[in-house]
Amino acid sequence: RDGQPFVLFVSTIEGRKNHLMAFNAWLALLRRLGGAAVPRLVCVGRPGWRAEAALGLLEASPALRGKVQILSDVPDPLLAALYGACLFTLYNSHHEGWGLPVTESLAAGKLAVVPRHSSLVEAGEGGAVFFEPGSEPALVDTLARLITDPAQRQAAEAAIRRPGRDWATVADRFLAE
Repeated sequence: RDGQPFVLFVSTIEGRKNHLMAFNAWLALLRRLGGAAVPRLVCVGRPGWRAEAALGLLEASPALRGKVQILSDVPDPLLAALYGACLFTLYNSHHEGWGLPVTESLAAGKLAVVPRHSSLVEAGEGGAVFFEPGSEPALVDTLARLITDPAQRQAAEAAIRRPGRDWATVADRFLAE
């Protein structure tokens, strides 16, 4: 909207998606890097089940409100544009059946920051930056590194855009095992 850099978090805002830890991480980034260096966190999704703690923290913190934007009912063309324009994405779920926003991020050529657990390991294969699940310090360190090191982001994005394996390569590898 205003051309300022942002990180994208696509998910219903609910307890199991762990927006509370993401918002706390943003507060830690503001303390560590200063407001000018910290991009906005754009959350695309409606408030859902057990969102009160995260939304309460957002409401109680003017600094956080200045850096977090929540968008609901985003049409697909706008969502695609947000994926294309973001620095990278964050998907901080406690547990997932798959993690479609991770796959969408990689399909858009953007790296995804995700906890190393459940199906997120498979969903993020070839383009996710993983951190220790439930570790806010690990998340903050990962985010700070990606925010302050554009070369690392660009190298990771270049790796995402490399051609994937074709079926013949997959079959050869399978038969060799």
